[in-house]
Amino acid sequence: MLKTANPALVAAAVSVGCDQTRHRGTLGGNIANASPAADTIPALLIFDAQVRLLRNGGERAMPLQEFLVGPGRTQLTAGELIHSVAFSRLSGLWGAAFQKLGKRNGMAISVVNVAAAVVLDSSGVVQDARIALGSVAPKVVRSPGAENFLIGRKAEPGVVRDAANAVVADISPISDVRSTVEYRRHAACVLTRRALEQAIEQARGREK
Repeated sequence: MLKTANPALVAAAVSVGCDQTRHRGTLGGNIANASPAADTIPALLIFDAQVRLLRNGGERAMPLQEFLVGPGRTQLTAGELIHSVAFSRLSGLWGAAFQKLGKRNGMAISVVNVAAAVVLDSSGVVQDARIALGSVAPKVVRSPGAENFLIGRKAEPGVVRDAANAVVADISPISDVRSTVEYRRHAACVLTRRALEQAIEQARGREK
């Protein structure tokens, strides 16, 4: 089941639009729209997703991060469509979570969204960390600074807080009708901390 393979993606999909939008929309459509605020894309990036593209006479595949070029821009060419999306599964003591901040509870475009995944060893040290943020750059981005900070450290509150604060070095938010630069930076840190805490809690739960 998708919920066991990528709980962050399930949480992100549930946050998109309303029931009618979710029943009519598709994951491929959310990706092809290439919005920097797309909710499903961060949850796919933390699982190293790839998109499979079909066109007359052939097909190709590429990493989702490479497929996305900028606001509303992708690597799709004329006559090409997104056939499917694939991502690698995590194993061991792992967890993945999604957090979103909007201006209202429903039908809200993200002011900031964050997906995070962690893999722990038996002593609680982070073996792998993946963090992706939306609505804070021209396209959804990973935060290598925060990821690298976490790896090799024990998943304790102070470490998680410092890692969450480190995302500001990897984002370039703007001010617009939905938020300001300063607020987006602050929200990115808060949501990253929450997503990491939730992912770590899931990972620890796998020990039981």
